[in-house]
Amino acid sequence: MKEKEKLIIETAMKLFACKGVISTSVQEIATECGISKGAFYLYFESKEALLLATFHYYYDRIQSRVLEIENEGLNERDSFIKQMQCQFEELAQHKEFIIMHAREHAIPFNQDMAAFIQRMRSEGITFYTSHVFKLYGERITAHVNDIVLLLQGMLNAVMELIIFNKAQLEPARVAAYMVNRLDHLVEGLIQSQEQPLLSNNDLSNMMCSSFPQSPKDMRPILIQQIKHTLAKVMEQQDSTHLQVTLKILLDEMEADEPRTPLIEGMLHNLTAIPELRSLQANIGVYYEIKAFAAPVKAVASDPN
Repeated sequence: MKEKEKLIIETAMKLFACKGVISTSVQEIATECGISKGAFYLYFESKEALLLATFHYYYDRIQSRVLEIENEGLNERDSFIKQMQCQFEELAQHKEFIIMHAREHAIPFNQDMAAFIQRMRSEGITFYTSHVFKLYGERITAHVNDIVLLLQGMLNAVMELIIFNKAQLEPARVAAYMVNRLDHLVEGLIQSQEQPLLSNNDLSNMMCSSFPQSPKDMRPILIQQIKHTLAKVMEQQDSTHLQVTLKILLDEMEADEPRTPLIEGMLHNLTAIPELRSLQANIGVYYEIKAFAAPVKAVASDPN
């Protein structure tokens, strides 16, 4: 991301939090950034496009911090707790920004926003599923979807308290508390021998069902997901092979006559990357590629 683009986004976030989206004009944002209104439009075609960019920026910032924690050499439990703590800290730091959007209902409803929401859901399920397996191993395979669903429910409830009810909760304590409750949840489900509420495929099915049912609507959302994934990969070292794979996928999906065999070959290249399996499955469903058309079992085959 260019420095000027970053400046506009960060300035807009502050103004939106203080004045609201509706009351903040493009001219005000440009003036605060020390640029002309015309220069603003070199980076963003509209205030709505900038608004969506602020969400991407905020989300990617959290994701970057979370990934950095994985490289600190902590054990799995401490790493997971610290990653949760990071999420709570970022939430508390930008809660005015979130509250203002909720109050004004200013978030645009369009395909780009749908793709962003789908991306968050997909990456969230993959993230928590992976960590649950790392913490508790294969013994929770039958219950993994129930565990992830209930964990996300607890986290969402606490996040609402932090944002809307001004609860003074210490992020580090909340994160540790959540993982301790997760211990109890896991042991209770295993000891109960109760039939799981969700089968192995149900969570992935629900995740995929948030896509529009019309193929005409589904394609641009998938393209947006590939673009955002590629942007993240471009910043990583030793990712040339993955970059080429994603670029070929993008070119084919944007083509008037995409070559399905080539798309299938690129999807095979994504098999070894757990965080991209939902994207792989959704593209497979769209192009009716049998090898990938079935919903992904939530990373159960690769707990590590």
